[in-house]
Amino acid sequence: PSLYRMLNNLTFQAPQNCAVIEAANLPNFDYDDVFRAVKEDLDMSADTYTAIGVRARDSLNRWASVKKYGALNEQRRTFYPIFDFDKTQLLDSLHTSEVKLPLDYMLFGRSFDGIDHRFLQPLKERLPKDYARILEFFPLAELELERLKYRAHYYGEFSDESSEEAHNATRS
Repeated sequence: PSLYRMLNNLTFQAPQNCAVIEAANLPNFDYDDVFRAVKEDLDMSADTYTAIGVRARDSLNRWASVKKYGALNEQRRTFYPIFDFDKTQLLDSLHTSEVKLPLDYMLFGRSFDGIDHRFLQPLKERLPKDYARILEFFPLAELELERLKYRAHYYGEFSDESSEEAHNATRS
């Protein structure tokens, strides 16, 4: 859903692309639409529950949401099977199950989730063809990396812990 959302919002677009993107009239959809499409494609019942692999401790917002609403959403037909795992339990479970993590985790320490500097910098450094492909869709994305350089120059290498943590995660 993020690709179309970012295109429809003209994220990192050159002015000459805006009319073309708007004329394309791309749909907006959310994860529930994706879940429905996958179930339909796999000829599964619409009543089939979808497991979402997030932990309550991944963020304060998620913690508050799981605490308030629980790990099962009957209306959306979704559940969080690992909501109560700590990181050690999650890693042990992945290891025991012999699940191989995608390249995202080596590059970013998490799933690819956007086109901010946490994802762009490692792609530019390690997978330049993939980075070039992102620039085909978002030609001004390079400005995000320039913004980071500006921020480092004027405010020190990092001005907040989350940026430092993201930076360190991409380096490990």
